[in-house]
Parts: sequence; C-alpha cells; structure tokens
Amino acid sequence: MGLIILSIWAIYLALFDATFKRLPNGLTLPPAIASVVCLGLWDVPTLLWSLVWPVLYLVVGLTLDGIGGGDLKLSVSLGALMSAIGGMWAVLGAIVLASVTSLGLLLHKGHGPHGPSMLLATAIVMLWNVHS
Repeated sequence: MGLIILSIWAIYLALFDATFKRLPNGLTLPPAIASVVCLGLWDVPTLLWSLVWPVLYLVVGLTLDGIGGGDLKLSVSLGALMSAIGGMWAVLGAIVLASVTSLGLLLHKGHGPHGPSMLLATAIVMLWNVHS
C-alpha cells in the first residue's frame, strides 16, 4: 500500500512540476519534515546521508540558478528514502542520475523542470536496490 501511495505522490508531483514549473509546498514540505524527524529518531547515520542531497542542492542553488525551493524540499524526502533503502551509494546514484537526466533535458529542450528527473532517478535507484 505504501508503494502505491508513494507512486501516486511521485507521479502527481512530476506532472505538476512539468505543467506549472514548480513543486507545491503542501506536497513537498510535510514529507521533508517527516523524513528528518523519523530518521532523526530512528537512525542518525542514515539521516546524515539523507541530507547530502539537500545540502548539495542548497549550495548549487545559492551559487547557480536552476535549483528552486521545491527541488530543495523534495531532495530532503528523496534523500531520506534513498539513504534508508541503499545508504550512501543510493543517495549518490540518485543525485548523479537526476543531474544527468536534467542535463539531457536541458540540452534537448533548452529548459525543463528538475523535479521529474529527481523522481525518475529515485524510482530507478529504488528498483536497482530492490533487485540487487
């Protein structure tokens, strides 16, 4: 049941971002907060790895253009998911895959939202970890 809810959430976010070029706070902030609280109570090392993605995006967002607040909030919950499922390598793999996907979209179309790339990368790394 949880996977179905996660899938619906991810598909809705991807479609919303592709349509409106932003991610809604109501669907990114609560999961981000819940992820940090749950991992902070459950497993601090997992929490630390989960924060790599948002810290990286914060640095990139402050120095370059292209990473918005919605992407930053989404990276918190996706980083937590990746860290809980596969640790450091899952987090790093999702970051690299999301970046490559967004770069490909940028080179192909000249623009595009980053959220769908992040969600696709997370789904691919999840499937990879489940089947490994």
